[in-house]
Amino acid sequence: MHFSQNGIWLAETSVEDNIVRIWDLRKTTAVAFELEGSSEGGNVRWDHSGQYLALGGQKGIDIWAYQKKEKQFEKVTAQPLQEAGVMCFDWGVDGKTIICGGQPDGKIAVLGV
Repeated sequence: MHFSQNGIWLAETSVEDNIVRIWDLRKTTAVAFELEGSSEGGNVRWDHSGQYLALGGQKGIDIWAYQKKEKQFEKVTAQPLQEAGVMCFDWGVDGKTIICGGQPDGKIAVLGV
């Protein structure tokens, strides 16, 4: 579970499936969006702007962007980043990298987005 920096969005995932549910906290009546991605058994992280959401887990990392004009999320990555899977990750300070831990080889990876 992760809150966006602006406090508007809450993204949560489950070990049950690879669906990420996004709540608009201004209207807490229902799930605003459901995204499918690499999040099974993993995590979700908003970037610093609250526009990009990274979904990561056993199948790698997918990145989605919120399109304000269309009021919907669009998948940015064609294939998952770090397909070997990750245990933990977060956005870099520049918002253009993702730092991943929990690699099978025990190393940290820095991925350009």
